[in-house]
Amino acid sequence: MSTPIYPAARICADFVSRALEAPQNDRRPLFIGFQGPQGSGKTTLTNQIKTLLGALPTPAHAIVFSIDDLYLPYSGLVHIAQTHPENALLQGRGLPGTHDPILGAEILERLSYINEKQADQNLVPVSLPVFDKSAYRGFGDRSNETVSVHPPVDVVILEGWCFGFQPLSFEELEMRYNPSGTEEGSKDTSLDGSHIVDELSTSRSRSYFKSHSLKSLADINRNLQNYADLWYRYFTHFIQQVVPENLYAVFDWRLQQEHAMKLNNGGCGMTDEEVHNFVARYMPGYELFQDTIERQENPWIGRGLKIVLDKQRTVIKTGQF
Repeated sequence: MSTPIYPAARICADFVSRALEAPQNDRRPLFIGFQGPQGSGKTTLTNQIKTLLGALPTPAHAIVFSIDDLYLPYSGLVHIAQTHPENALLQGRGLPGTHDPILGAEILERLSYINEKQADQNLVPVSLPVFDKSAYRGFGDRSNETVSVHPPVDVVILEGWCFGFQPLSFEELEMRYNPSGTEEGSKDTSLDGSHIVDELSTSRSRSYFKSHSLKSLADINRNLQNYADLWYRYFTHFIQQVVPENLYAVFDWRLQQEHAMKLNNGGCGMTDEEVHNFVARYMPGYELFQDTIERQENPWIGRGLKIVLDKQRTVIKTGQF
């Protein structure tokens, strides 16, 4: 049985179809950024948007890909972890610094010209990488497989949990980390499963970024600058899913995903504690950077759609930014 179309998908498809109606100066695709937390249904939602756009009276050909497929290969991820042994945030894929921003920029540039004929008067397809998250016992590696995108392309949607996040100035980062101005520091907390967790229902108000040193957070902030510099200029429109009342619903959503997967595969997967520790490594990104998507320097300002969800992933409000 096919998954029913989500109301959020129809809202987003209407937003994109209106954007397509605007006069175009060239044949470049419309670039849409999409950010939402883990477990919010980004993959299903963006694929439903693609389906709805293809069913318009004048069908629009959309492609969807994820920053997850722009992760560094296994060797690169190992190198990052080994050269930052004190930074728990970089001991595995996920945070800014574990993707390949140059590869992403090359792909976005090729996609921006995919509808233009080359010197030989042929339209050239673009190959998208595929990341195998199961390789090396879950550490992951870039697959030898690729996805070929053929022109014409009307819409490019790039989705990711941290896509669109802007870096902070060091002064702002320092102020968020230590607003009192006193010497209050943290060393990075182990998040590899040895961290004793009894917080599944009691840690909803903590600041996870405080579990890491300011230096470790500055590493992530600096890495994020590469994404902003190399990727964001292509994107004229943006869609963001947020859970303003309870960001920590992400823990429950990710647990639901893991439980569903284990029901279907005979019980293979992470324990609840391992899931909590996995998500906890991402939380500093949400806490520090999620609100930066609406900063005025972003190229999509004035053309952004915000989808506000409750803990059940139901749309409770929409807005523009």
